[in-house]
Parts: sequence; C-alpha cells; structure tokens
Amino acid sequence: MKKILTILMVFASLAGFAAPMKLEPAQQKKFNIFFSNFAETNMEGFKQEALSDDAMLNFALRHLYINKFKSLKKGKDGNSVIATMEQIDTATMKYFGKKIQNHKENTYTIPCADGEAFRFSQLDSLEDRGNNTFKAEGTIYSTGSGGTPDVHGTPADWKKAGEEVSVAGRFSAVVKSEGERYILVEYFPTDSESAKPQADTTQEPASDDKAQGKVAIDELKSIMQKDIFAWQLLDENGKLALLNQIKRIWQATGDETDKNAIDTKVLKDKMTLGDQANIFESACEAAGIKQAPYQAMCDKAN
Repeated sequence: MKKILTILMVFASLAGFAAPMKLEPAQQKKFNIFFSNFAETNMEGFKQEALSDDAMLNFALRHLYINKFKSLKKGKDGNSVIATMEQIDTATMKYFGKKIQNHKENTYTIPCADGEAFRFSQLDSLEDRGNNTFKAEGTIYSTGSGGTPDVHGTPADWKKAGEEVSVAGRFSAVVKSEGERYILVEYFPTDSESAKPQADTTQEPASDDKAQGKVAIDELKSIMQKDIFAWQLLDENGKLALLNQIKRIWQATGDETDKNAIDTKVLKDKMTLGDQANIFESACEAAGIKQAPYQAMCDKAN
C-alpha cells in the first residue's frame, strides 16, 4: 500500500478514475506541482491546437531559468545565461508534447533578474472527460520575493507561518495523460480581478486631470507586469507593438496628446533598460509621464 501513490502510478492510472475525481494527498501534490510550472512562468492562455511557438518559447525560457538555472551556460556579460535549442525542445516536449516548429536562434540569451513575486498553483477540482483527458480547475497564488510558503498548504497554514500569500487568479485547463506523464492541452488563466463575476473591467483615471477616458485595468495590469525578460523575447515589431499599447493607455488618460506625442521608434531608442527594468515604467520615464497614477489605478482595482 505504501507504494500505491508513486509518480508512475499517478500518471499511468488516472484514466481509470471516474468523474468527478477524488484525489489522494500525494496525487493532489503532483498536480499542484504540475500546474505551478505554468503559474510561475506567467503562461499565457491558449486553446487546443493554437499554442504558438512564441508562447512555448516564453514558457521554456522562464521554466529553465527558474528550475534549471545551474544547467544554463553563463553569458559573457556576466548578467545573463544561455539556453540551447535542445534544452528548449526538451521543456516543451515534456509539458506540451510538441517542439517549437521554427526556432529563430540556436541559443537564447536570458537576462538575469531577481526580486520577482513567487507564484504557484493548487488544483481545486479534476474531472474525467474520457479518452485520457481531464478538465482541471484551480487557484493561482502569489507571494512577495523571498517568501517561502508551503505550496501545498492552506491559508490558515500560511497565516500561522507568517507568510503573506494572496490569490492572484484562477485557471482552467485540459490535460491529457500520455503513458507516465501529462501534457497541457488547453490553459486559461484569469487574474483575481477578472475572475470575479460581473466585474467592472474598466477604471476611471486616478485624478481629475485624467478625466478624458477610461483605462482597461486588465490590459494595464498585464502591460505593467512586462519586464526586461519579456522584452528580450520580442522581436523589433513585437517591441514596437508593446510600446504602441502603452501609448494607447497614455492617450486614454490624456497623458499623451497631439502636442506631446512621441514617435514609437523614438520612444524605444530613448528608453533606458537595466537588468531588472520594468517596461511600462521605463517607457514612462522616457516620455516624461508619471507612472505612479497608473499603479494607483491597479491598486484601487484590487
């Protein structure tokens, strides 16, 4: 009986469970770990057969940086590490059952960055859909940098241990059992605000002088999370597209008008990006726009 909940039996035998499934503690932990891989890398949502190369690459680079850092070669600048195409393919095959179709590089440089929030997931329910596929629902949690909560614990456990853990959102997913492993087939994360039923997805500007428009808080939150790591994964067109999104937010609040508008390419060239740069903050500094009111909008919406 002591051997009944080994990893192999968990992954090989789940197809035989009836829906709704009741999981043993060891099985619950395995799923928590599996889905935490996607929470900690801020994996974007995707539908079946619509998982892009860019999404897989972004996941793989973050996953390798977080979990396989010692296996990565140090960059010549001393502030980065390098992942090979083979390492990327190994990661995507393990979690998605497929490789990137068109690699842009043989090796990928990952800038070193510390101080990011720690995110993890816990499975709340699992439903057997037949044909070795399962529908999963769960919660995404977040704690500040340096936090060490028991990722399998409860809010009561975290409070007792003095750990500050908050709900960052929820996720729904479809996974498929392939022999001794699972692969992610579909994934739909939502942040804590958009997960609320009938939530207002817009927020009035933080002050009277910004009364000309509304900002989509979900979009603002997403953009404000973009860091130097995400920036480095974008090609030139992708970087310009991100900056255009930022400019549209400025225009919605009246911070950017015809009188002070800055060309996107000029904005990109003016930005100063350090090892731990935040893209939205860097763009604001380059354009002479205050970033604090936008952070206040996000804080007020929480």
